[in-house]
Amino acid sequence: MAVIGTQMLSSKRARSDASEDSVSVDDAPGELTPERFATFVERHNRLHFDGFMRPSEPIVRSFLTSWIPSLDNNGENVDYWMHHLGNTWPECDDVQVQTEKFDADLPYLAHTVKADIRVPCAMFGHAPRFLELPPWFASCALLSRIAVPNPALRVLHLRISIQTDMVRMVENILRRSDNITDVVIEADSPPALRGYIRPVLDLGSIYVKGQKRALFDRFIIRAPALAIRNLDCNGFFHQLSSTTKLVLAVHSLESRVRTWEWAFGLLQAAPTLEAAEISLSSPRDPREDQIPQAIGMSGKAHLRHLVHLTLNLFVVDTRIIARLNAPKLKYLRIRSARTIQSRERCSPNHFPALFCANIWCPSPPVSRFQALGLLRGQFIDHLPSSTRANKMFDGELLAYIRPYALFSHDLQRNEDEPEHVPETETS
Repeated sequence: MAVIGTQMLSSKRARSDASEDSVSVDDAPGELTPERFATFVERHNRLHFDGFMRPSEPIVRSFLTSWIPSLDNNGENVDYWMHHLGNTWPECDDVQVQTEKFDADLPYLAHTVKADIRVPCAMFGHAPRFLELPPWFASCALLSRIAVPNPALRVLHLRISIQTDMVRMVENILRRSDNITDVVIEADSPPALRGYIRPVLDLGSIYVKGQKRALFDRFIIRAPALAIRNLDCNGFFHQLSSTTKLVLAVHSLESRVRTWEWAFGLLQAAPTLEAAEISLSSPRDPREDQIPQAIGMSGKAHLRHLVHLTLNLFVVDTRIIARLNAPKLKYLRIRSARTIQSRERCSPNHFPALFCANIWCPSPPVSRFQALGLLRGQFIDHLPSSTRANKMFDGELLAYIRPYALFSHDLQRNEDEPEHVPETETS
C-alpha cells in the first residue's frame, strides 16, 4: 500500500506559538468570560491532541496480568487484548472523527498526541486484500498528519494496526522527535499475521549519531505481531538511561547477539527501571543456533528501583538472573522454552524483597524456584501433589515467598519440598 503523501499537509503548518509550554485559565486576570474560556480550550486542544474515546493507561506489572499470546492461539490473543484494552475490545475509535478533530485543532506543535488509528477487523488477522481499502487510506492519512515533524512533541500514544507503511511512519516520528520522553505504541494485530509481510521497527534508526535528544521516561511497544531490529544498541540503550517503565512485547528481535544477551544489556543500560517487560511471541530464537557460544558478559545489572520484571524469551536462565542486582524486586515472571537452571547459580535470598514468582519452563517444579536462590521450604504453591512429584513439568507455576522467612537460615534444614497449602488458605 502506498503511503498517503504529506505534501498536502505542507500548507497546513502549525500556526501555534512554539513557546506555549502550558495553558491555564489563570494566565490573565479578570472574569472568565465565554470568550476567554473558548480561547483557553482552543489553545489546550492545539497543545494536547487526544483522540481516545476509551482512554486507558498501559498495564506494566508482573502480577495479575497475561502472557504474550503465542503464534497460533487466537483465544490467547483475545484474552490478552481484553486485559490490556478493556472489555470493549475489539472496538476502536472512529478514524474519520479523529481526523476532523485534528484538522479543526491544527495541533502541529502539540506536546501530547494520542490517537487510535486501528483499522476495524485488522485485529483478527485479515489481510488488506480481504478488506475495503478506504479504511486503510483513512488511517494512513491521519498518521501522516501526526508524522509532520514536531519539535515540541513529548508524549506519543498510538494504537495502530500492523502494516509496513504505518510502522515506517511511526519510526519516522520517533526519529524526528528530539524532545519526546513518553512513548506508547499498541498494536493488537494477532502474532501469526497471515497474509501480511511482517513489518520491522528498527530501534537503531531512531537514534542519529550526534543528535541531542531527551531521554525516555517511559517506552512501551506492545505489539505481538511486530518484529524489532536493533543491530547497533548504543543509541537506543542510551535513551533508556533514565527510563522508569519499559515494555517490549513483540514478535521477535533481530540483533547481533542472542536475545537473552541483548535483554541483559538492555537491563544494564536502564538502572532507573521500576517496571520492565521483555516478551517475544515467536517460539524460536534463530540466533541461538547461529551463535554456538555465548558472548562473555561482564558486570551486573544494578536495578535498585525495580519492583516488577517479566522476561518471556526463548532462553531465560540463571546466566541473566544471577547478574541482576534488584533489592526491591517484588514480582517476577519468567517464561522460557528451556530450563532456567545453568552453571551460574543465585546466592540464597538473591532477591531479598521477592514476594511472588511465576515461572514457566520445562523443569522439576521445585528446582526452578531454588534456581532463584530460594531456600527449601521458603515458598508455598498450590500445585497438586501428583504434579509436584513429577521430575519434569512444563507449565506455569506460581509461588509465594514467605516474607517472615526470607533471612531464616533454619529453612535450610527443612524438607526438600516446599510446603503445599490449599488454595483457600492463601489470600
